[in-house]
This record gives sequence, C-alpha cells and structure tokens, in this order.
Amino acid sequence: VFGQATKTVEDEIAANSPSGIVIDFAGVAYFGSGILEAIRVMWNHLSEQTGRMVLCNLEPVALEIILIANFNTLWPIFETREAALASLGE
Repeated sequence: VFGQATKTVEDEIAANSPSGIVIDFAGVAYFGSGILEAIRVMWNHLSEQTGRMVLCNLEPVALEIILIANFNTLWPIFETREAALASLGE
C-alpha cells in the first residue's frame, strides 16, 4: 500500500508539474526511513521539474529525524502550514 501511495504521488507530480509541495507532518509524532525515502523520491521527481518542497508542523522527534538525515539542507522547515504555503507563494 505504501509503495502504491508513493507511486500515485509520483504520477501526480509528473502529470501536473506543481511548482511546490508542502509536506505537512501535523499529528505525526514519529516516522521511519520508509517515509524519508518516499519524500526523497518525491523530491527527485519534483526537482526535475524545478519545483520546491517545504516541510511543516514537525513534532520534536520528527524534526530530530529530519535534522539527523540532514534533509533540512534540502527542504525549508516551517512551524505552520500557513507559513509553508506562504513561502511557496514568494
């Protein structure tokens, strides 16, 4: 199911060429390497189309995972969804 969900998102990115994507972690206290890999794959597809990705609403443990993986160097992190969306509108 997880792989199919990732494929669906990849297909949407390819079909619609979005200029940006917000990954909202509201309510997600923890995630593992599978989610990191899925986000990275989405990023690869999006960046091929010069799109941007931002993250928001990271709980402390989830933020730590992103920081340890150094993914914060790829994607800006915002406290709120509104701030994340506003950053894409710049």
